[in-house]
Amino acid sequence: MRNLLFASIILIFFFSCKHEIIDGYKIEGRLKNAKAGDVLLFEKLLPTSVLAIDTIKPDADGNFKIKGKLKEPSFFILRQINLNRKSSEKLNFVTLLLNNGEQIFLKADIANLNQSSTIDGDNESASLRNLDSRIKLTLRSIDSLASLYRAGRNKPQFDSISAKLDKAYKKIIFYQKQYSIDFIRNNPHSLATIYALSQQIDPQNYVFKPAEDFAYFKMVFDSLKKYYHQHEQIKNLERFVTDYEQNISNPANQFIRLGGEAPNIALRNPDGLIVSMSSIKGKYVLLEFWASWCTPCRAENPNLLRNYDKYHRKGFEIYQVSLDNDHDQWTDAIKDDNLRWFQVSDLKYWESAAAKLYHVQAIPANYLLDPNGRIIAINLHGDELTKKLDQIFK
Repeated sequence: MRNLLFASIILIFFFSCKHEIIDGYKIEGRLKNAKAGDVLLFEKLLPTSVLAIDTIKPDADGNFKIKGKLKEPSFFILRQINLNRKSSEKLNFVTLLLNNGEQIFLKADIANLNQSSTIDGDNESASLRNLDSRIKLTLRSIDSLASLYRAGRNKPQFDSISAKLDKAYKKIIFYQKQYSIDFIRNNPHSLATIYALSQQIDPQNYVFKPAEDFAYFKMVFDSLKKYYHQHEQIKNLERFVTDYEQNISNPANQFIRLGGEAPNIALRNPDGLIVSMSSIKGKYVLLEFWASWCTPCRAENPNLLRNYDKYHRKGFEIYQVSLDNDHDQWTDAIKDDNLRWFQVSDLKYWESAAAKLYHVQAIPANYLLDPNGRIIAINLHGDELTKKLDQIFK
């Protein structure tokens, strides 16, 4: 009996050593290729901002530890901020989803945190790592397309090059969104699905666009509200879903729909003259929102130019509203892309009155108007726009 009791004590001691019970979360890590002067920034992701929590300096062997307590499961970013390295600080981070009582061990190359990292002890953080890896692969593919676009801009066969790049871009975005949709459907009770909804293509463009993908925002909220109804991220998502549903159902906004009459826009052109969209009523008008800094917009411009040259004499016009905030960058882009139609802007970036009027949340975005000023199609790009115009002017 005594021997059995002694053996039990040994087992309990061994188990407690292997699985330390902590009153909070604990992160241990080992970073390959860490050097003197390397610093990690540990940040908490809030619904609308990022909060710096701590800075960490790995020891000579690349080891580090982080401890803390939480009121609720929370998202964090661990990123390398040594600017002397060649790695891209923009992409060199790993995202974590932590809760009290969790212990994880992270191993990675400090110059490539996300792509090289392995995470033991927490499936949620491992899921986020997969999401990060996928979106970063997508962003690199888009950057490659942008380089090809710039390299081919002055070549005689640029129209053909641009059309192929446009198709490749849409294919990349399609597969990225499909990957994220599958993740949301396969993890209905995970807070990581909120992170999936927030993936960005560039600072103002997201994989999921409310106007096109609202059903997925609603799906995530409905799945998580039962389990995390007091969570700050869920409350923020609830406000968005509620506001969007009320906005769509508001009779005052019915004109921003198929068949609705498009509200007029009157903004200044590059020469400072006010140009009203209503002044070109009587033609088929494509109201296009874009910006010089928007890579997908610039990739779409050659397609607009082809359709403009083909159908302008038959009654097709383009009224392009820029979300730029720098006059020279705006006019340089107009010149570089050889844009020959109506150009206007109030140079207020995302505070543009026209963008707010049309509830534009991502660009490029467009509305095709008939000669009576009614909206007959929304967000036609590439071949879809050409096919629609072919039908109209056949």
